[in-house]
Amino acid sequence: MTVSELSTLECAALEDEYHWRNDAACRYASPDLFFPAGTTGPAEHEVQAAKAVCAACPVQSACLLYALRTRQDFGIWGGTTQEERAELRRLFRATGARFGVVDSMMMACGETLRDGWESSCIRFFEALRAIGDGISWLVLAHINRADIRDPSDAMPFGSIFTVNESRAVWYALGVQDGFALTLTLTNTKINRGAIHRPLGLRLTFNDDALSVSTADPLVLATNARADLGQRLRVMLTTGALTVAEMIEATSSNDWAIRKALKRIGAIQRPDTKPIQWAMPSNRTEH
Repeated sequence: MTVSELSTLECAALEDEYHWRNDAACRYASPDLFFPAGTTGPAEHEVQAAKAVCAACPVQSACLLYALRTRQDFGIWGGTTQEERAELRRLFRATGARFGVVDSMMMACGETLRDGWESSCIRFFEALRAIGDGISWLVLAHINRADIRDPSDAMPFGSIFTVNESRAVWYALGVQDGFALTLTLTNTKINRGAIHRPLGLRLTFNDDALSVSTADPLVLATNARADLGQRLRVMLTTGALTVAEMIEATSSNDWAIRKALKRIGAIQRPDTKPIQWAMPSNRTEH
């Protein structure tokens, strides 16, 4: 995608600022209900009535994100009063919070992956910046199994904007074995510095404790229960390989390997004999 195309999409998303309002439950309610004269005393009943409308609204999250991003100082937005929104920002400042977790991005945006996702994605990241300055965010964006196994033309996390707006992107893939979970983290983007090599963790769940230990990330590449494309992604992040080497490591066949390579966007290195495959990352941390 070119810079011009990205700019066009971004402008269209911003022009579509009020798109979510078309589905808002408050469209048919009195505007006065959402702008009461205060939040205490007689006005408290109006506040609760407005919040009741918000609670059943399908775009409540999008409304709240808009209010945070544009710093709405008056009215009930997304089921919150101006005092509650201000309190959210104050808490971040007062506690000196420097790190936050969002689980998950799609639920926070309040829309499906393919319904207005580009504009929702932009508003989401702008809302995070509006909540507090200097805060680092870990945003979890779940990928459904259908997109992992047959992504066709789907973009990562539903939109390329999710990757573009993020400073770093890691793919997490886990395989469960009884009460243990082997988790592989693969870094595919970082704004500053070199791409990190894959990380491996093993989480063991006991009755009263959770133990965490390091694991070889390549163990996932030999696990037949994991998706072949994800197994190859982990393998290729550590270095280029030939198709024959991948067949031997995964006990798969030539046709399946080549199909999976195409699906994950791997590229050939024609300067090697025999031809090797690699992920399209030109910087890797060793």
